[in-house]
Amino acid sequence: MQNSLGGIEEELTKAERQLATLRETLKRLHGESAAHDAALHEMGLRAKEIMNRPKTWRGGSKSSDAAELEALRAEMRARTEAMSRSVEAMRSVSAQATELTKRQQDLSKVRADLVARDDQGGSPLLDTEGHVPTTAPPPRDVIDEAPRPAFGRGPRSSRKRPE
Repeated sequence: MQNSLGGIEEELTKAERQLATLRETLKRLHGESAAHDAALHEMGLRAKEIMNRPKTWRGGSKSSDAAELEALRAEMRARTEAMSRSVEAMRSVSAQATELTKRQQDLSKVRADLVARDDQGGSPLLDTEGHVPTTAPPPRDVIDEAPRPAFGRGPRSSRKRPE
């Protein structure tokens, strides 16, 4: 029994280390995602500023503004893809952490059962001599003195019973 308890303890320790690693990864990915979001916001403001610059006499953007805007849009597309990858990675890591947490809870329950069984000297379903404990019937006077329910013949509901 001690070997299985030791194995469970070892597996719980391993799961806790893995969860700590996953938490750190999630924290890092969340920071990356927030950085991408802030950068995209700044780029959006910069694009808006470029588009609001004075136009040529024909109403079009200057060629330098158009080239700058196109480069900014390309960078925004790259940032958006990187942010999408970061979000997908967070989802994956979060799912792994959820599964690992469930496994850890199951192991904790098994460990608690083993410890309880070990403390009781055997199965929790058996008494100290190893026999199934008997349940005592309620005293006879409790059954006889209980008040009987009174069912009156009051008005009946007009609703039909469901068939």
